[in-house]
Amino acid sequence: MVHANAPLTIQGCLRLIQHLESGMTQAQAADAQGISRATVCKWVKRYREKGVDGLQDRSSRARCTPHALSKRKVRTICRLRRRGGTGPHRIAYELGMAQSTVYGILMRNGLSRLAWMDRTTGKSSGMNETVLANYCTWT
Repeated sequence: MVHANAPLTIQGCLRLIQHLESGMTQAQAADAQGISRATVCKWVKRYREKGVDGLQDRSSRARCTPHALSKRKVRTICRLRRRGGTGPHRIAYELGMAQSTVYGILMRNGLSRLAWMDRTTGKSSGMNETVLANYCTWT
């Protein structure tokens, strides 16, 4: 959410468009709004493509992550952790991956601490269920 005095709320963007339609150059409009010319170009392009709807804030979340690990690789890491109680350093070594990557996957799947796992079944047991639900999105 944008704070009230931000130069580019929806009203600020509309004011920017009005400046340009009244004959101001992009450089003059940028100076008047206190923003860069590159930002003016970006908002003008969005306005021309989608109209007023293009001036809405957009999510900064990535649309795709081509470098993300495959689900198969994530399952392999989780399986190694559950079956052998293997640590992230050992798993990373065996799979030829970065230790931080393996640890991140174990965290997201609620497997980062062996103390949270039932030793016989390999399932998480002592972790708070709501926290576990937030981490178990990859399996």
